[in-house]
Amino acid sequence: MIYRITLRLVVLVALSALALRAQDSKESSSYPRTAVVAGSTTDFAMVRHVTFRGSNYEIGRQMATFARANGIGVTPATDPLINRLRREYIKTVYPAYFDRMRGLAAGFGYDVEDDRWDFSLLWQPMTTGMGCSIVYCPISSSANEHGLMCRNYDFTTGTINGRYPDSGFLPANSRPVMFEIHPDSGYASLAMCDFELLGGVLDGINSEGLAVAIAADDETTFKYGRQTGNEVGLHELLCMRYLLDNCANVSQAKEAMLTLKHYYCFIPCHYLIADKQGNSLVFEFSSQRNQSHISEGKGPQVLTNHPVFAYASIEELPEGWSYDRYRILQKAVSNGAKYSAGDLITMLSSVQAMDPPPENSQYAPHRTLWNALYDLEEQTLQITFYLGESPGSDKEAALRYSERITVRLVD
Repeated sequence: MIYRITLRLVVLVALSALALRAQDSKESSSYPRTAVVAGSTTDFAMVRHVTFRGSNYEIGRQMATFARANGIGVTPATDPLINRLRREYIKTVYPAYFDRMRGLAAGFGYDVEDDRWDFSLLWQPMTTGMGCSIVYCPISSSANEHGLMCRNYDFTTGTINGRYPDSGFLPANSRPVMFEIHPDSGYASLAMCDFELLGGVLDGINSEGLAVAIAADDETTFKYGRQTGNEVGLHELLCMRYLLDNCANVSQAKEAMLTLKHYYCFIPCHYLIADKQGNSLVFEFSSQRNQSHISEGKGPQVLTNHPVFAYASIEELPEGWSYDRYRILQKAVSNGAKYSAGDLITMLSSVQAMDPPPENSQYAPHRTLWNALYDLEEQTLQITFYLGESPGSDKEAALRYSERITVRLVD
């Protein structure tokens, strides 16, 4: 009798587990979920909010579904040996991402072990430097006692080389995506992505209140070149995805950034990382990439497009647009006031990219393509997007932006 009861319980447990797996599989099959949240095909930008949910393998398959629906294919490997070694490195240090790579490969009908294809990357076809301004306001300087991070994402409105695109081609960054990811293991996240979609993050927040933002290091690029390559490790955008997936606070993110093997696949970059507890840091590399530099936040922290560690004080900064923006923002957050979300948005608007178009008609103007405000406690993103412009009567551009939308990361 006891044997029969035990056997019945085992069978019931097994059937329940199968039912739950079937339910999870059915639920994950309803993803990705896509909604246009700003702009349209007739505007400069059309922005989609895309949500993934399930196991990391299923999220990879969902990403393949999204990619195929948008004419995006897998990336051929330029060096099969480097490709294999990078895959093995990711498999070891970032298994969740490797599972997404497996799902992506399966979604395209490939084996992730096929060295001819690089499943760690998913490039958008129309985008292959970016200028940005970022301010983090800790809870001690915040009017609502929430950590707040506000950023301008500045970029050319032309191709990656700054020229107007040829007929039939889209400008760089004209199809940014807001990815919301809910894995069944690891942290959920909400992030703005472009260029490389599987792992690329330009700014974002996770379910633990960790926020990240990337900015180009233009000074290093101008002085020493782009210093890019095809290497083993995590590229400059993928390390941001790693932090959102794996780190709950700045302390963990600091250890991760110091431990990970990095490489630039496009341009030198640096990072502002902050958490809801009030901690922040700027992470940078030396120009020779042989040393990392960490500038700990002591109150509000600012980042633009030059290395912070290279200047002992604001008085040492030379003239130039990155340095001017840094001075403006640093002065704005240095009066000891309590700053609201609206205050930060106003600060960033004061350094918005809105210069007249270049005199050379082949080149497109730089613009602030979005302004994002992250509330680290509420796990919300308030964001507005550049949609285009028309000539004004005073010969200056009349810029058009979307309404500011608010999205909350809900697990």
